[in-house]
Amino acid sequence: MITTVGELRELLEEFEDEAPLLLAYQPNYPLAYQLAGVTEEEPQCECDALLEVEPITDSADRLRIVQGLEHHPRCPVEREESETPRTVWLLQGDHTDRPYDVPENLWERVS
Repeated sequence: MITTVGELRELLEEFEDEAPLLLAYQPNYPLAYQLAGVTEEEPQCECDALLEVEPITDSADRLRIVQGLEHHPRCPVEREESETPRTVWLLQGDHTDRPYDVPENLWERVS
């Protein structure tokens, strides 16, 4: 099972850059798809709710929570570097011109 971008990169090193890239789907009745694209998961805000903050202090110099939106300080949306890498998604595109023309033994070639 390929679980990281690095593992996929390593497996693709032996292929020419111009080699066609297709996605074979469902081993029992294989279909061929093109790839629509690659994207990454956007960081998700882990805040229960955005804090409403007004940069005005009261007589005791305490921050008053009134209006204006800010994320929680530990929120990954606000941090420049995430502690865990974002998930990369390969997106299934349209069927190929010959979607049923998939070699049946493709899954046997992968261990």
